[in-house]
Amino acid sequence: MAHKVSRQSDNEFPELRKKAEQSIHQEAEEISNLSPVETARLLHELRVYQLELEMQNEELRKTQRELQKTKDEYLNLYDFAPVGYFTVNEKGIVIKANLTLAKKLGTERSQMTNKPFNKFVCAGSQDSYYLFLNRLLEKTSNQSMELKLKNESGFDFDALLDCIRIEETKANSLQFRISLADITERRQAGEALRESEEKYRGILTNLNASIVVHAPDTSIVFCNPQACYILGLTEDQMMGKEATDPQWRFLLADGSSMPLDDYPVNWIISNKKAINNLVAGINRPKTNDIVWIIVNGFPVFDTDGEIQQIIVNFIDITERKQAEETLKLSHSELEERIEERTADYKRAKEEAELANKLKSEFMANMSHELRTPMHHIKGNAYIGIKRIYTHKEKALECFEHIISASKRMMELVNNLLDLSKLKAGKMEYTFVENDVLIMINENVVRFSPLLEKKEISTLTETPIVSTKIICSLKSINQVIQNLLSNAIKFSPNNKNIFVSFDSKKLPYSGKSEDKLIILFLIISIKDEGPGIPENELKFVFDRFSQSSKTKTGSGGTGLGLAICKEIIEAHNGKIWAENNPEGGATFSFMLPFEQEEPVIERR
Repeated sequence: MAHKVSRQSDNEFPELRKKAEQSIHQEAEEISNLSPVETARLLHELRVYQLELEMQNEELRKTQRELQKTKDEYLNLYDFAPVGYFTVNEKGIVIKANLTLAKKLGTERSQMTNKPFNKFVCAGSQDSYYLFLNRLLEKTSNQSMELKLKNESGFDFDALLDCIRIEETKANSLQFRISLADITERRQAGEALRESEEKYRGILTNLNASIVVHAPDTSIVFCNPQACYILGLTEDQMMGKEATDPQWRFLLADGSSMPLDDYPVNWIISNKKAINNLVAGINRPKTNDIVWIIVNGFPVFDTDGEIQQIIVNFIDITERKQAEETLKLSHSELEERIEERTADYKRAKEEAELANKLKSEFMANMSHELRTPMHHIKGNAYIGIKRIYTHKEKALECFEHIISASKRMMELVNNLLDLSKLKAGKMEYTFVENDVLIMINENVVRFSPLLEKKEISTLTETPIVSTKIICSLKSINQVIQNLLSNAIKFSPNNKNIFVSFDSKKLPYSGKSEDKLIILFLIISIKDEGPGIPENELKFVFDRFSQSSKTKTGSGGTGLGLAICKEIIEAHNGKIWAENNPEGGATFSFMLPFEQEEPVIERR
């Protein structure tokens, strides 16, 4: 078996050599005692081992040649690199340098080594170079600086130094590998560019037009005073802001918000072409007013065809836009006036016709409603007078009819008076806290003779909400009486009337701006009668609107529900009717738990 042997110098490992010689002497004594077969096997192994050593030696020589080749290549790259390379110690002494640097400095490489590099630094850059060395000692990160150097011929040039810090553990010292690039041409080009930019900036600054220059990321890199003036911002407030900055907002010609993709700069970047004569509005951040502008803009491309800048110019057309809008508005207003006059004439004609119709219907209804009890009174009075001496009982019955007809006429007159007051806003209300449940129970007792006559049961649920509200006792009592009376009137015998309570939060529509949501109490009275024909539901609260069911014999003036509606709306509430799926109708009204004013008079 082959053994890999690591050979070291006798001077370095004397003890190891002594042990090896002892081992060989011992092995020699052992070999002398070997048999011929064992000796032959040992000789074979030694031959194999010898061949392995020769092969390994050849590989080592090959590796050494490759390493030398690589070293030569590295030295060539190092010496003939396009930039200068050199290494200095912590005191700034040059340890080694490449030929490029020596040539640049106009000296021999041997004249540079073991000498301070500051001999090539111009007097004006000496302090900067000293500070640079101190930074190298203090910081482990890579450092860079620009300074002015001089060569042996006295020619000055600008150089850029980039440094890497190297820790030398053997010598326990620091070394710094530095690359040096001549940036004279670049600096001159930069100076020329700055001069050109200053000239260009001067022209744009004094130009009587608004100019804004954007970078490819849409950030503003230049804006002239005219642009700042139109937009109502300072240069500091505009510089660095992106085209879609939220402090301003673009509008389309029609006044609607412009999509972000259609903002002039964004559109130019997306389409890579100019934009011409775009009419747009822009919201000025400080004053929050709108300035109207005509925008033109175009992209500036670099040699690779990529956008380098976007130049936008615009002019203020606010006054022209306002004049156009004024003219347009005047034209529109003229057309509207003509249309309004035409509509007013048509509406007046329709209202006059409707008023005449309503007047005729009102007179017909009133004539019918008043004539009917008058006929009863007249007829029964004539019969009563004739029978007062002969048929006293019959005469008494006639006078009872007269009283009933008088009550009906009085009810009609009172309802008309109430409705007239409500419509004219002359009904007076005193708002105090009242319990609606008590009011309902009292009215159920009042109607008990009618309920007993028709064997109708009134079922009032136990409320789970408060039934105390701020309202006019007299007015709400009138509403409850009307609704209960109607429910009894339309209910067949042996049926039920249900009274229920609920509450609901709704937006408040009163005067107080600080009340957005208010709690309402809902009272519902449900009967098991024939219900309301669907085509009559929307007219049920109109004056003199009588259900076809009423006309069949239930009686009524057609004013009760209209009065209920006026009263509930005067209480800032709402009243409605609906048919029940199982039959019958439900009349509901809701009232706010609190009114805006404790006591109010409506005039």
